[in-house]
Formats: sequence, structure tokens, C-alpha cells
Amino acid sequence: MSFNFTALFFAALAFGSTAHGHETPCDAIQVAVSTTPVIEQSPGKLKAAIEAGIANAPDVDVMVAGDSLAAGWQEFADRDLPGRRAHWFGVRGERTQEFLWRLQHHSPDISPRHIILIIGTNNLSDRTATACGIAAGIFAAVASIEDRWPTAAVTLVPILPRGNGYAFRKNDRAFINAALRRRFIDHTPVRVLDLDEHVLTCGGKMTGCRNYVKDNLHLSGEGYRFLASSVPKL
Repeated sequence: MSFNFTALFFAALAFGSTAHGHETPCDAIQVAVSTTPVIEQSPGKLKAAIEAGIANAPDVDVMVAGDSLAAGWQEFADRDLPGRRAHWFGVRGERTQEFLWRLQHHSPDISPRHIILIIGTNNLSDRTATACGIAAGIFAAVASIEDRWPTAAVTLVPILPRGNGYAFRKNDRAFINAALRRRFIDHTPVRVLDLDEHVLTCGGKMTGCRNYVKDNLHLSGEGYRFLASSVPKL
């Protein structure tokens, strides 16, 4: 599989419309950046990637994959995934392009029944990255997961609200999440998680939302509890 060609195809499908109703393709450079696999960009992240790829047992109920939001959930595994055999495949600071590299080079030798993917927020941190380019990277990540584990059910977590008032790149984030839902609406193995963002962000509180830690980016224990309650069959 060529990640570039797959993502470029998806990117050309429907990323908005012009005044005349024609689809507008995503810039090829934006797509290339988010879909071209690159090695982890720090020694610490590479070490974490290698460790995350080591499996203790091949038979797994659920694999949680992606960035720091995926990695941070492990602390609450006993509470949120009771009795489930889980593999944690999250690396802090991960972007889609690094996740694609990790799947190629340090993919765990397991057979998960259910995969939860949380990826994209670190691409959003780069203000030069466009919404359609980020969406293309997430498309490529899902396609890679499906190639590697074709029988697994996949739950894709949309990019969560973040930042001051939970409004960081709000319009871009909404564009990305809408594109994900359009892409996978009739794609049975993949479900885009339906989250009540108003509840998650405590009504958009500027500070003190119990579901987030102080950086208004990462989830607290209560935030992960809310996330777990929204994921099917957990």
C-alpha cells in the first residue's frame, strides 16, 4: 500500500465546496506532510515507540493507539477496561506521519478485536497545517490500521476540544471531524465516536473543567471515564 496515493485519493474526494458546488481538493504538500511516514522526532519518542510495539500476548481484546491522549488512558485501564486484555500503543507527541512510520516499523504482533485510535491533535498544533491535510493524515492512519488488522473493529475518536475556552482552531477541528464522519459513515468496520462536546468541556468553561487537566488539552481521570462511557462495548 502507498500511504501517499491512498491519502491523496481520499483528500481529493470532498473537502468542502466552492460557491458553484464543486469539490475543492486539498493542497498536495499538506497531504504529503501528514501522510508520509517519518521516524519519531526525538530519542525519547523513538524509545517509547519501540517499547509500545512489544506485545506480551498475541490475543488482545482492545488496543488503544495514537498520541498522548491514548497513552494517558493506560493509568485508568483497570477502572475503564475491567477484565479486558489491552495493549497500549500510544506515544506522547505523536503526529499522523509518525504514527504511520511506527505502524510500519514497530507494529505489535497481536490480534486485537477492537482498536481505539486517538490521533491528530498534535498535527493541529502546527498552525501551518491545514484542516484538510490533517484529515488526510487521519484517513491514512485508519487505512494502515485496516491493512494491518483487517478483522478488527475500529473506533476513531474525533479531535477533541482543547485550548482556552476549548476553542483552539475550533473551525478547523470541526472541519476535520465532519470530514471523518463523512468518510466513514457507511464504512462498517470503522465508527467515528459520537461525543457530546458540551458535556466533555463542562459547557466550555474557561478553567476548572473536571474532565481536563490544567493544560486544557489532556484528559483527567473523569475525562477518560466520560470517553470510556461513549465507546461501544467497553
